[in-house]
Amino acid sequence: MGSGGLCILAGVVGWVVCTTGAAGFPAFSVLRYTTVTSVLGAVTIAVVTLASGALGAIPTPGAADCAAGWWQILYMAVPATAIAVLAFNHATHTLGPANGVLFINLVPLTSFAIEAVRGHRPTTAEITGVALTLAAGVANNLYSRRIPGRVAPAPAGKTGKTLTTVA
Repeated sequence: MGSGGLCILAGVVGWVVCTTGAAGFPAFSVLRYTTVTSVLGAVTIAVVTLASGALGAIPTPGAADCAAGWWQILYMAVPATAIAVLAFNHATHTLGPANGVLFINLVPLTSFAIEAVRGHRPTTAEITGVALTLAAGVANNLYSRRIPGRVAPAPAGKTGKTLTTVA
């Protein structure tokens, strides 16, 4: 696994920690949790980017580069990040962290599907990855249904009736 694979693995671990971590803050609204985690993420990105630039590990864009790409930056900041993370956190709050984490597996599958539609011919490794991801999702779903008397945890922030699964 090269440095790209390690970065992706770190990103996945970060999403899992962030998603399951919401359960540790039941008093936080979805908006508050999203804001706090987004601010911490932005600070982390800024520190890593500035340090990498200072060490010469990455090129530092000039003001003209930023001005030329302002609309891409705006798109990445508002709909692709803020709205998407807020929507994901709301879904996780509603469905519960365990189900929310399962949705993370749809990201590589969606990318795979989009590239296939665009004409990319998948490699054996990519097809194997898709098959493993789908098999893990199905296995997890089937396993959780087989546990007799299993009581499904209420989604974060929900009280009242506890859902039970049918054996």
